[in-house]
Amino acid sequence: MTEDLQGLLNRIQEDGLQKSEAERTRIIADAEAKAAQIIADAEAKAAETEKKAAQEAAALQTKAEESIRQAARDIIIALRSEMQQRLQSVTKACIGQAMNQNLMVALIYEMAKKYAENPTDKLEVLLPASALEQLESGLLNALGQDLASRTKILGEPELESGLQIGFRDGSVFLDFSDEALSNLICSYIGPKLTAILKEG
Repeated sequence: MTEDLQGLLNRIQEDGLQKSEAERTRIIADAEAKAAQIIADAEAKAAETEKKAAQEAAALQTKAEESIRQAARDIIIALRSEMQQRLQSVTKACIGQAMNQNLMVALIYEMAKKYAENPTDKLEVLLPASALEQLESGLLNALGQDLASRTKILGEPELESGLQIGFRDGSVFLDFSDEALSNLICSYIGPKLTAILKEG
């Protein structure tokens, strides 16, 4: 009887040990599986974060490059505008100096002489109002009586320098003002200047 009891105890102990071992194995397997899942999730999250960071860095680089290109375009546009303004200003000043009294008288005289061939033509000369008195007498003397009788000389307050000539009852009008001549010169030089800036 004692042996049967001992055998029963041994069997219970052995079953308990087997169950404990099985439970222990299951717990370890579960823990390893959970640990593996945690590692896999962490790696996936790290990979996603790295991918997102790389995309954001690429987007920032693209944006920075576009900003640099835009800034370069803005600088070229501003430089071109500044150079056009300076060219206009310098050209206007040079024309204002070049268009002196002698040149204006000679120009009007040549125009009057050319169009005197048609007796119906009458010239109308617009001079800067500030220079009218100074130029009128010398101009009428240079033209002579016949040409002077067919030439009307007027002062134009808005004309800073240079002159404007109209004839054939206003159907023909020539603008020799510093503004018109500087615009003409700048329209010729401007594209060449722009081409130089684009090459640079």
